[in-house]
Amino acid sequence: CREGSGSHQLLQLYSGKDRFLDQQIHRLRFQIEFEIRDAKQFTGLGHSQSRSFRAYEFAGNLSFTALNIARLVMKDSRLVMSICQFKRVMVTVGELLKIIPKFGKRPNLRIIGLIDSGIWLV
Repeated sequence: CREGSGSHQLLQLYSGKDRFLDQQIHRLRFQIEFEIRDAKQFTGLGHSQSRSFRAYEFAGNLSFTALNIARLVMKDSRLVMSICQFKRVMVTVGELLKIIPKFGKRPNLRIIGLIDSGIWLV
């Protein structure tokens, strides 16, 4: 950073004056970084191939909304799992809801449990 640049002066303004404010700024910064990382990894942020700004903005808003809804559902259901695990469960349930009506039978929960635990693959 050059001496006298705007961001350097802003950093000097905030740093050292109030330790609590410094901690809050860093906490918010990392929270934003983790939100963007999760949105990129699990809800497709950045995968839009649209050419218009409005469509790309909509895709970004949809990605963050899906992430926030997933966190809200996990919190309300008192589920203790990562976003990755939650996404895997939701995809599996979605696929099962497509498959089960096709066969018209009750699912064998023991086999589903074996498949989910990975024992079936051995």
